[in-house]
Amino acid sequence: MGLPLLSDDNLLRQYLGPLKMLEVNTLIAEFKDEFVGVYHDGTTYLGEAFCIILRCVKKDFSTVLRLVKLAFLGGSMNNTQISAILMDTICQHMRVNTSNVLDFMHDSASANLLSYNDKLKHVFMYSNDNTCMPHTDNHVGTLSLCDTGA
Repeated sequence: MGLPLLSDDNLLRQYLGPLKMLEVNTLIAEFKDEFVGVYHDGTTYLGEAFCIILRCVKKDFSTVLRLVKLAFLGGSMNNTQISAILMDTICQHMRVNTSNVLDFMHDSASANLLSYNDKLKHVFMYSNDNTCMPHTDNHVGTLSLCDTGA
């Protein structure tokens, strides 16, 4: 019959920590020494959330796209808070070299624009700021699916 995995807090503590570390180490290894693009976006739809996605193209031209941060927040963030969470996630948690960050992609919310212009462009000196790319990609995908008659 077996035991349900969630029936014992000790089982949860025993396996959850090592599984999380395994996943974190896998993510760090995937982006080690790679040039990356950083997508970030926040939403107030059904609650305040902020996500960070890293993207890179490997030597064999395969694309790696991973959600590396999903935070549920008590309220909207200002430009300083956005910069802080991005720098912490990219540099500290993911251990990406600042010179390997080539792009920041986000919507055109004023806090995102200020975040890049006031802080991020000075830390990630080889990066570009691309406004609305995640939304444009989404709309292009939607339009191309509609155009095929599917």
